[in-house]
Amino acid sequence: MRYLTLITAIATTTLLVGCAKRPQNYLTHARTVPAIRTSADMPVKRGKNYYPVPNAAPSVTQSPSLVPPGSNLQRFENQTQLQQSFSKRTMATLQQSNQGSPVMAIAEKPAVAWSKVGRALQKTPYQILDQDSTLHSYYVLDVKSTNNKITKTTPIYRVYLKAQGNQTQVILLNKDNQPAAKDVSQRILTAIQQKVA
Repeated sequence: MRYLTLITAIATTTLLVGCAKRPQNYLTHARTVPAIRTSADMPVKRGKNYYPVPNAAPSVTQSPSLVPPGSNLQRFENQTQLQQSFSKRTMATLQQSNQGSPVMAIAEKPAVAWSKVGRALQKTPYQILDQDSTLHSYYVLDVKSTNNKITKTTPIYRVYLKAQGNQTQVILLNKDNQPAAKDVSQRILTAIQQKVA
């Protein structure tokens, strides 16, 4: 029994001394990553994006109906859709200002109109560059005028919300804080009006 204890003590000491003299421990080995080596004849493509990100995610406009065609429930669904689209049209209307430029009137107070216009702008092709709730303004890029590309000449417009009683006027201003051109105002405000919910 004494010999067995002596042999175990010698083996344990030898093992510990051998492990202590090793130049690398497991932590430094685990933290270092060796470079990937390839042979010289292997073609390597550098700087290319192998996983391109699509420009826009496909969107589903309407989910398919589970109701049988021609049933009373389908007629009811169509009726509610018509009522919702009618309420959207009456809530935001395009009008002419005193200067003759188009303005949009929303039948909401400015705080509610602010959030609705912001959500509507996110659904339009006009990119929100900046927003300032204290100035009641969204700044948008009109990329349609530069073939859907952002360049130095891409115009920036200010979508300004102005309170008028119980409703809010939405006015499109150019970089000089003057009403934008009539056709541009008509195009951008119509896009916002169609998406206001």
